Amino acid sequence: MISTLGAAEAARRLVVSGDIQTGFGRLVQAGRPELTIEWEILNPRWDPLFSEQHRAAARWRLQRAGIEPPNR
Repeated sequence: MISTLGAAEAARRLVVSGDIQTGFGRLVQAGRPELTIEWEILNPRWDPLFSEQHRAAARWRLQRAGIEPPNR
């Protein structure tokens, strides 16, 4: 997906899809939510690449997994 669409577009599509990816679940189970795409989308460094809709979806996914998203 990344090789076809590029990293930012792949992340945009994944975060708004209805499916929770297995990698996300594995990282959360391992206690490493900071390695998820959702966490990175909330990093201010990437603000120019993602809309508020993408950030809201990332927050929602993290919260649904019982993870407090980084403060923004």
